[in-house]
Amino acid sequence: MSLPKKPRLGKISSKRKKKKKGNGKGKGPDHAKALKQAGKLAQSSEGKYIIKVKDFENMAKFVADTNSIEVPYRTAIALERGIWVRRSFSKQVGGRDYRSDATHAYFVNVLEKVRDTLKPIMEAGLFHPEDTARKDKTGKPLSSTFDCLNVYTPSEAFLNAPDITPEPSVQYTVEQEPTLEDAKFALLTLLGDLENIKDEISELWKQYAAGKMDLAAVAVATNTAFEIAQSWENEVKDLLDKFDGSAVLLDSLFQSACKTNGVDMTTGQKSNLFNVEAYQLAKTMHINTMSCLKSYIKDSKAADTINTYKGKFGRYDEKLGAKGKKNSEKWTQDRAAIMTLLPDLQFFGTKAGQGNVEDELIRGISELFGDPNKRLSVWLLWALNVWLDILQGLGFSCGQAYGELKQESLKIQKALLNLPATPERKEVLQVVTRWNRDPTYIARMTMLENGSIKSGDLLPEFTFLRRHPTFCGLLLHHYRSHLQWRSVEVAAHSGGLMCTTQLYHALRNENRLSDKR
Repeated sequence: MSLPKKPRLGKISSKRKKKKKGNGKGKGPDHAKALKQAGKLAQSSEGKYIIKVKDFENMAKFVADTNSIEVPYRTAIALERGIWVRRSFSKQVGGRDYRSDATHAYFVNVLEKVRDTLKPIMEAGLFHPEDTARKDKTGKPLSSTFDCLNVYTPSEAFLNAPDITPEPSVQYTVEQEPTLEDAKFALLTLLGDLENIKDEISELWKQYAAGKMDLAAVAVATNTAFEIAQSWENEVKDLLDKFDGSAVLLDSLFQSACKTNGVDMTTGQKSNLFNVEAYQLAKTMHINTMSCLKSYIKDSKAADTINTYKGKFGRYDEKLGAKGKKNSEKWTQDRAAIMTLLPDLQFFGTKAGQGNVEDELIRGISELFGDPNKRLSVWLLWALNVWLDILQGLGFSCGQAYGELKQESLKIQKALLNLPATPERKEVLQVVTRWNRDPTYIARMTMLENGSIKSGDLLPEFTFLRRHPTFCGLLLHHYRSHLQWRSVEVAAHSGGLMCTTQLYHALRNENRLSDKR
């Protein structure tokens, strides 16, 4: 018989006041006990429930009194068959165990009472023993004992009964095509989220400049923020690509913003790529970095040889930073810094300049030049502006990160100077000495010797590290982690320092050492 998992109960307050016995109808001790049991059932929503046989009749009465439930035909047949099989089986094997016979008879009587109670609300007539399969005529006592357990032949009415198909809970609606407004809204939302992350990164670098945070920790956090920004854009990339990509939409939004603010887009556009009156708006919407990146892609070559910025738009002044009084001065500073950085980022993404450490800026530029059909991404334009803010925020102290990296490298090299020449020592030294010479400077010196560039185009050595504190922090983290990793491997060999330390602590914890000082 198919029974509900638990009866439907009303909400019962756990703070019900006690009442005197006999007050009202059905308010005696039995009713209080029932309320207590019902409260326990109502409080639990999960788990298995064991229904006692004696409760079958009460549950049947509860179902019959609702007047809104009709017992299915299959349930009625199953109930009647269960009664008949139980009673037939009892007649054939009964008489051997009085207690077992009494239990068996009690269960059959309960099922019969349930059947009689539910009979008014049953869909169809009851089962008749004549519907069973023919009896086995072999005369064997053992086979006749289990005749009642054979599979029954379903009746014609049962076979012809209509199937009840449950209505699906899922509703199907027509998918609406995204509109241009949807794409612009998604892009504006993305820009707002990126601006919030940018503020958090700026605060981290202020803490570093004040000596309150470690360079490696701030750099790792910044690079992780770049990864998060990329993942956020990927969530709406399909929507933005349906309208020619994020760069086209960004330019459209910028033009609309300029029109709203009364800025003429055509004024001074040939030399400055956009009207410098809208400089602050262009930087907020990353049009400044997009203009520089488009210009660099157009003029550069995707080759393994390093490109060189020859000062077409001026040179970046580290002392001035972002303190230019006019928008034209600020835009010149931005463009000079970015155009100096982009060739180095491209170089470190090639086979000639690839190293053990790559930040998201290097990966982003490398992917951009690796796929000619790849569109500009908002996260990359935003990340370049974050780099620009870090550089200009540190001002003339932008070389502080490179100074820390250099000191850490020399410290590790000195510590490994007198150690045995093991493979681990050699590997660590290769890692920390890679930047004893600037790879970009070496590559450009070769080009200078070949006459590809002029001496005036060559910037001082380690300019890339001086102006990229995030990359310095990632290198510093790599130096430290690699040293610790290899040091543990050396110390943890059998009989080494690690084994001795573990043995010492084990003996001390067991009070086996005479001197505990």
